[in-house]
Order: sequence, then C-alpha cells, then structure tokens
Amino acid sequence: MKLNKISALLAFLSISTLPASAIYIGASAGYFFDADDEFFAVRIGVPGSESGRFSHNFELEALTLSFSDADLSKRLRPITANYRGVFNLNESLGIYAGLGLGLANVQASRDGERQSDVTFSGQAFAGALFNVTSDIQVGAGLRYINADSVKLFGVDERVGDDIAVELTAGYRF
Repeated sequence: MKLNKISALLAFLSISTLPASAIYIGASAGYFFDADDEFFAVRIGVPGSESGRFSHNFELEALTLSFSDADLSKRLRPITANYRGVFNLNESLGIYAGLGLGLANVQASRDGERQSDVTFSGQAFAGALFNVTSDIQVGAGLRYINADSVKLFGVDERVGDDIAVELTAGYRF
C-alpha cells in the first residue's frame, strides 16, 4: 500500500510540472481470456516527439483485475510506466503499439484471511484508434500482461500471463 502512495505522489509531481496542453488521460475496459474476467485501467500521459504521422508517448497506467483459481481469490493491481507509439494513417484513423514495465500488487484471500505481495509486471499492447475529434479518441486492441510469482499464505503462487481484448478512450487537454 505504501508503494502505491509513493508511486502516485511521484507521478503527480512529475506530471504537474508540465503544461496542461501536453497532458492526456485515458481509460480501458476489457476481458482477459485465461482469468475469465473483465479488467479496468486508467492512464495519464504526455506526448513525446513527433515525426510526420508518428508520435512517441509516455504514460503511467494503473490496472485492476480480479480472478480465482481453486480456493484462492486474487486481485492484481499493476502500475506501469508505458511507452506508446502512435502512427496516424490519416486524420481519423491510427494504430498504436506499446510496452510497459512496473510493479504489481497482488492480493489474495482464502477462508476470510487476506495477504498481499508486490512483484514485477510487464505488458505489451496494440490496437487501432479512431479520432472522434482532435482531442477525443476511441479504439480497440489487444493486451498481453505478465506478472512474476508472489509468496502468499507461505506458498509461491504463480501469477502468470494473460491476453485480453479491450476498448479504450482518451482525451487530450
């Protein structure tokens, strides 16, 4: 929990020094196939350099996913620093791809008892975007996520990897 508060404070301090016109926010909702459950994610980002129709973007993202296996219910909450490249095919359509690395808090509960651990997390994502206006985008894509093992209830638990389909929306200030 303390790690999440420190990460949020650092993200706020680093982003609050940027002009408002350089900031964008976004959200995604989707479905992970192996976990057989939906997820939600929010992100805040800044554009980097642009060359022609290609732009480089840097963002912080938080995701939440709940899933169960056998008698153990888990909640995965990674916070990642992402790179997102966007190639605009024309004024209305674009494609994106990116990578993210960070830490994931994994909480588990069994028989009324809760435990949590923090582990390394990584992800890759790609998809298509539609520019509704110059400031609003919607899209659809795929996401791959992987998290290392954690120690819960005295046992090394493999968190593992999964693939998701997602819908995304963003707003550029």
